[in-house]
Amino acid sequence: MTLRSLLFLGFSTILNCPLLSTAVHAQTTDSVRYRIYLTVTDSITGRTAKAALGFHPSATLGLDPDTLSGFADHWYESDPSWLLEYPSPPLGFFEELRINNVRQKFADNGLFLGNIHPYTGPSMVDTFIVTFNSDANNAGDSLYLYTHTQVLSWPSVLRYYADSIILRDIANNGQTIAGPYIRVNMIKDSTFTYFGENYFDYSLGIYQPDPLHKGFFMIIYHPKISPGPPDPVTLQSPPNGSTGVLRNGTLQWSTAAVVSCYKVELDTITTFTHPILTATTTSNTKAFTELNPDMWYYWRVLVSNPFGVSYYQNPPDSFKTTSETDVNEIGREKPYAFALLQNYPDPFNPSTFISYSVPEQTHVRLKVFNVLGQLIETLVDENRGPGNYTVVWNANDVASGLYFYRMSAGEFIQTKKAVVLK
Repeated sequence: MTLRSLLFLGFSTILNCPLLSTAVHAQTTDSVRYRIYLTVTDSITGRTAKAALGFHPSATLGLDPDTLSGFADHWYESDPSWLLEYPSPPLGFFEELRINNVRQKFADNGLFLGNIHPYTGPSMVDTFIVTFNSDANNAGDSLYLYTHTQVLSWPSVLRYYADSIILRDIANNGQTIAGPYIRVNMIKDSTFTYFGENYFDYSLGIYQPDPLHKGFFMIIYHPKISPGPPDPVTLQSPPNGSTGVLRNGTLQWSTAAVVSCYKVELDTITTFTHPILTATTTSNTKAFTELNPDMWYYWRVLVSNPFGVSYYQNPPDSFKTTSETDVNEIGREKPYAFALLQNYPDPFNPSTFISYSVPEQTHVRLKVFNVLGQLIETLVDENRGPGNYTVVWNANDVASGLYFYRMSAGEFIQTKKAVVLK
C-alpha cells in the first residue's frame, strides 16, 4: 500500500511574523493534552503537508474512535480545540505526511491515524513513526521524494513540551530498529532536510534512510504541560456598540504580553467571509479609511507568538459610522461661502445625500421638517471646520410626501425641499 492512500491533515498557515518576545505564556496546570504540528515541504514545488502528533488522557490508539477535546494548543486560525482520533484518508495526489504509533502500525485494525497517544504521566517515554512522500503519479509512485530536497519542520519551542525529543532514521521495513544515519535533537533544531541522493546505498540499491517505506522514529521523553496559546487581546477603540464613528479612524486594542504579530479583520458581516480589511501588524493599532456612512462594522483581532495564535473575540466588537462624510468633494479646497445643496437623488426611497459647505469654524445644524413644520430628524448638530460635507438622510421611518431640510450656521440659514416617494 502506498502512502498515497493514507492520511493527510490540511490546516491554514500559521501567521508568519517576526519574533518580538520569547517569554513563556502561563497556563493552569492540567493533564498533558497537546498537539504539535509537523510540516513537510518540497523545496522545488513548494507543496506542503501537515500532520499533528501529541498526547491526550482519553486517547485509545484507535480502539475507541472518539472525538478528543480540550486540547491546550491553538497553532492555526482554523485549529479547533478537538480532534478525531483517526480521520479519513485524503483524496488526490499531493505532498503527504503521516504519523503513527510504533505499537500499532497503519495496517493493524484498519487504523488510519495513531498520532494522539494516551498520556500516562510525566515520566513516560513514547515513540511515534513519521513518514512522508512527495507528489506521486497515477500508479502511486513517488515523483520527487528522492530527487527534490524535502524539509521537515516543527515549532521552535518544543523544549517547553518535553524534556527531550529525538528524530532517528529507521533501519528496517518492519519499523523496529533505529538506523545510524539520522539523529536530530528537535529541542534545539526546528528543521531536518532530506535529499535522497545523499542517502542512496549503491551496494543495496536502496535509500538509507527512506522517508516513505521506513520513515523516522520520533521519540518523546517526559511530556510537559504545554505553555498554551496567547490569550485574546481586549478591543478598546472604537468602543463596542458605539455610533457616530468617523469614517476615517483607528482601531486600537490592548498590547499582548508575548507577541510576534497581530492580525486584524474588519467587515460588515459577523462571519468575516470576505473582510474589507485584513492586516498583519506588530503595532496594537490599525488605521481605516473611507468607510461607508451610516453603516455597522464588525472587527476582531488575534495575536500570534511562538506558542500559537489566540482565538478571535466571539462575538466580535461592532461600531456604526457617522451618517456624514468629511470628504472635500471639490479638489479638497477650502470653500469660500456657506452653501446648502439640493439633495440627491430626489425624489428618493429610502435614503438621499445632502451636501453642504462651511468656510469657517462654526456650529452647524441640519434638520428635517414635515409640511406642518414638525421636526422629523436632526442630521447635524455640532461644530464643523472649513470643508465640504455630505450627510445621509435615511427616511425608512417616514411616509411618502414633501419634506424640508434646513441648515443654520451662524447668520446663514437656508431651506430646501425633498420628496420621499415609496
